[in-house]
Parts: sequence; C-alpha cells; structure tokens
Amino acid sequence: MSMSTRLLAPALLATLLSAPAFAQTTAHSGHDMSQMNHETMMSDRAEHMIEATGIIDRIDMSGRGVSLSHNAIPAIRWPAMTMMFPVGDNVNLNDLQKGQRVQFTLHRAEDGSLPLVELCPTVSETVIAGLCAPRMNHGEPGRHGMKP
Repeated sequence: MSMSTRLLAPALLATLLSAPAFAQTTAHSGHDMSQMNHETMMSDRAEHMIEATGIIDRIDMSGRGVSLSHNAIPAIRWPAMTMMFPVGDNVNLNDLQKGQRVQFTLHRAEDGSLPLVELCPTVSETVIAGLCAPRMNHGEPGRHGMKP
C-alpha cells in the first residue's frame, strides 16, 4: 500500500463516519420549506380535522365553552343545529363576540370525541380549508387557532 493511500484511507473513513452525526446536529430551522407539498399535509390534516362554519350564540369564558349555531357538517353527518362546544386552553376566546361568524375545527380523536381545537372569525358561510390552522411558514396560529 502506498503512503498516500495509507493517509487517504483514514481521512476518507473519518469523513464518511462523521456525516450522519453532522446531519443529526445541524439545525433545520433555516431550511426553505417553500418546496414542501402543503397540499399533502392538508389532506393528511383533513382525515382527522373537521372544519365547519357557524355563528357565535354565547361565549362562556369561565367554563371555556362556545355555543354555536353551525351549518350542516356532512363529514360527521350532523345537521345544522345550535350546540355548546367545550374548547381547550389553546383556543383564544378573548377577541370573539356574540353574533360573529366563525370557522371552527373539530379534531376526530381516537376515542371518538370531537373537541373544538381551532376557532377564528370568517366572512364566508362556506369552509375555507385550513383558515384557522397554525401557519406553516412561521408556526404562528391563525387568528384564533391553536398555539404553536
């Protein structure tokens, strides 16, 4: 084996072995996500997130609930009706008002429950897919959606 081969082989081996470690420790926050397929991400979201629109009838701040007169929700075979929805701490109720048109998202949980997980104002009677979802570009929520 020549002298250059004896020196080159360990250097090449060290480079190859260090690549996975470097990849694991490199921060990914600076990556350009503009080429990601957000449609696929939204269709994955659509399988367990049900979006609908309605009008706020009442807001129970202390009980963390919202009474909504909502349109029919075909995905779960619900007719148009008025009902109280419990909302988690991740939903901001502070800027919402009685009589306001909103879009909301129910999460189809493994236990079959449908908690309200996103809520935001809208002017549309029809659902705008992903309107209340956390923003993909900055991890920021929709106006009244989930916190990152």
